[in-house]
Amino acid sequence: MCTNFGAYSRKVAKLRDKGDELAKNVREYAEQEKLNHTMQQALKDFSEKLSAVQDYRESEMKRLESNVIEPLTLYGTQCKQAKGRLKLAFEARDRESKQQKALSKARDRNPNNRHQIKENELQTASLDASHAAKALEDEIEKFEKKKLQDIKNILGNFAKLELMFHAKALEMYTQCYQSMAMMNEDEDLDEFRSSLHPSPAQSRLSQQQASSRTSLNTTGQSGPPSYGQVTPTPRQRTQAPQDMGDTLNQSSMYTTGPVS
Repeated sequence: MCTNFGAYSRKVAKLRDKGDELAKNVREYAEQEKLNHTMQQALKDFSEKLSAVQDYRESEMKRLESNVIEPLTLYGTQCKQAKGRLKLAFEARDRESKQQKALSKARDRNPNNRHQIKENELQTASLDASHAAKALEDEIEKFEKKKLQDIKNILGNFAKLELMFHAKALEMYTQCYQSMAMMNEDEDLDEFRSSLHPSPAQSRLSQQQASSRTSLNTTGQSGPPSYGQVTPTPRQRTQAPQDMGDTLNQSSMYTTGPVS
């Protein structure tokens, strides 16, 4: 039983690891999505709740180790101790039997001799065997009582842990389902179509931005310098337009890009 519970715990750990990998994969997919914003948000929520399930699974595994597996492992030592006490009781019983046989033989050889010494040894052996048998009976009853209580508590704890985990998992998976139900396919599809066929206003804005970048990039590169002006160095001549172009690129990204 202890071996099987240990194997069960290892399976839970592997399932937790796979769940973490799946949650990470879903989150990375959502972060790479540039369109379909309702799907992106739904996937992020799904990943978060799926990761929470694995946190509960981790807690389940730790409690399984401390409340189920560890108590069962103690029975290895307890059984060895019980076997040792059982062996002592059997040895006392064997000594009594040997003394009884020795006394019987002595009486058969000489019926008139009381064989006081043999009788005293037999009485001592009988007393030891009686005490050992009584102690063994008490020990067996104590062991059986503890075994019944432990089996009840250990398996009850296992069932309770599973109920707690599955209750939390049901809650998280319900939220996963609700997150995906909130995804609006029509809205995402419209957004995708808009990206394929931008409106005239968006097209004109893109053209104006492209023209502005072209004009700025060529301003410092054409035309002779005026008298009285200092001719910029090649690095100075290209630095300013490039910086402005970067600024416009950033502005374009925030203007025409998707809303996260």
